Amino acid sequence: MPADKGSSADAWRSAASLVGPDELAALYEASATLARSLDLKLTQESIVLTARHRFGYDRAGLWLHDPAADCIRGTVGTDESLNLRDENDLVIPFSEVPSPMRSVLTGDLPFYLTDDLQRDLPTLSRIEMKGVRANAVVPLRRGEEVLGFLSVDNLVSGRPITEAQIRLLLLYANYAAAALHNACTAERTREHLADAELRRRLERKIRHLQQVHEIAGEITSLQIEDVLRVLRDRITEVFHFDRAGILLWEPQQPHVLRGTWGTDYQGRSVDEREIVYGIEEPSDLAAIVSGDRPYLLRHWSYEDAALSAASGGALDPNEIHQHVLIQLRSSQRLLGVLSVDNILTGRPITEEDIEILLLLAGHASLAIQKAHVYAMEQEVNTRLRGVLSRESKIAHTLQKAFKPNVGTHLYSARIAHLYRPAMKESELGGDFYDVLDLGEGRIALVMADVSGKGLAAAARTARARFALQAYAFEDPRPLSVLRRLNRFLYEQSNPAGDFITLFYAVFNTVTGEVRCSSAGHEPPVLIRRGLEPQFLEFTGIPCGIYTHQECEEGYFSLHPGDRLLLYSDGVTEARRERVMFGFDGLRRALVQEGENPPDSLVRRIYRQALRFSNGIMRDDVALLLVEAESEGTESGQSPEGLFRPGAF
Repeated sequence: MPADKGSSADAWRSAASLVGPDELAALYEASATLARSLDLKLTQESIVLTARHRFGYDRAGLWLHDPAADCIRGTVGTDESLNLRDENDLVIPFSEVPSPMRSVLTGDLPFYLTDDLQRDLPTLSRIEMKGVRANAVVPLRRGEEVLGFLSVDNLVSGRPITEAQIRLLLLYANYAAAALHNACTAERTREHLADAELRRRLERKIRHLQQVHEIAGEITSLQIEDVLRVLRDRITEVFHFDRAGILLWEPQQPHVLRGTWGTDYQGRSVDEREIVYGIEEPSDLAAIVSGDRPYLLRHWSYEDAALSAASGGALDPNEIHQHVLIQLRSSQRLLGVLSVDNILTGRPITEEDIEILLLLAGHASLAIQKAHVYAMEQEVNTRLRGVLSRESKIAHTLQKAFKPNVGTHLYSARIAHLYRPAMKESELGGDFYDVLDLGEGRIALVMADVSGKGLAAAARTARARFALQAYAFEDPRPLSVLRRLNRFLYEQSNPAGDFITLFYAVFNTVTGEVRCSSAGHEPPVLIRRGLEPQFLEFTGIPCGIYTHQECEEGYFSLHPGDRLLLYSDGVTEARRERVMFGFDGLRRALVQEGENPPDSLVRRIYRQALRFSNGIMRDDVALLLVEAESEGTESGQSPEGLFRPGAF
């Protein structure tokens, strides 16, 4: 039956005077046992076991009230013969707790006692209480607060629970509540300290990540010496290791590591700028280079050092106490080793230190790899500049050889010419022009562009120029010259399909007649006094592509003061962004500058094209201007002196 609140309270107050000396001794020992531990779980186990063993109950269970979760949490232990199941970590919602026990938890009943639990609580079977007759529940009270309750029963033996036993149990529950309170307080304190330590560790890790990021931002140099120096010095300054060193592996010398060791952040050790280690010499280096582990930690005590020295080893008793080696890798390739030690302080290197060093090693590996690539590029560029310098001299010599050796006058013709290479180091262009004295007042005019750049194109230019000169002196007619040159170039061309565009003309200064033909070259411009410049259109394909070619021959007259302008595509293809100077730009330049003398006119045409392209010419520019002077005949050389093309 539930105990009367008033009479039970009185019984509890007089319990100490009614309990016998043996029971009081057991109570004292039990309270002393509970006071020994501040571990919550151990305290709970001790409360249950003491209730069973020292006070002789078949079973005991401990339940704590969790107001936040609105439930009770507890455990029911077996009897000492293990006849019943031991149930731990049970959770019962507060709404499902039987009403007498809820009354104990709320303080409405000082305890609960029944001699027939099946009769009083017929539905309570969830926690192995089916068949329980004698059962008692006492509160775990600390002052006015009830922490939970202690439940005992005699399910196996069926022995009754007396009022004197209840009074002893109430006293025991008072000690148990105090022990639970102390254990809970200690648990909360530990949790608080653990949370505080966790926060400190997180804050420290964030700070370390920021410091690693700062160091990574300082090792962006492409000079390997700067990368090693900054990394080595900043590791000791920021993270206070005694020393730091970086040893790099050279593929050309696979058994050697080269590098540097720095002083500690207070400058108390020798600064070794250039050191060389054989990989097989220190066992640590051999292990980290050949092994799969990302790092290797070594600890040397004074005793180990003394033993090593006594046995003839090289380790000094005052040398390294702690040092760590970290692999520096790029993908699967070993770059070297990052190492730190605490040679002066002997401070242990922790897991946190190793995490920092592994992060730094990743950044260092990237910086070292970039510096290696840059060094290789510099070496290649240095060699290339040497080659290009030699080729540039050759190109300059060839370029001078291609410039025609003509004056400003030949017979009754006034001549002006200009050549400006868009030479990039040794990238010699394939443009060339020529003026040949064929005798008897005849002049051959040539403007050509050979495909390709560089010395190979220059060699093809030389072959084409000298072959054309030979053909022109043998038979100067445009048809003959172009056919023979085409055959020569076709037979000499390589599989890449090299070719040459060409305009060739023969000017008879006596009659004023000009006969000409084009092999796919830019159309020449006929400039007559008082008239718009006229672009002379031809059909034809470049020389050297096919065995035979179809071309057109044109003929016209140059009257005194008339001019003929030949040029390369470097003029018309001068560009500003995607817009070309083009034929319109050339026409405008001729209209604006046409009154200038021939030598001034070609310079002004070039300047306009250069200005249009913002000073950047992407191709060679060649200009050749011929002006007929008064010695030529006035008319009749060709009908009305008009340009007339014809197939041949």
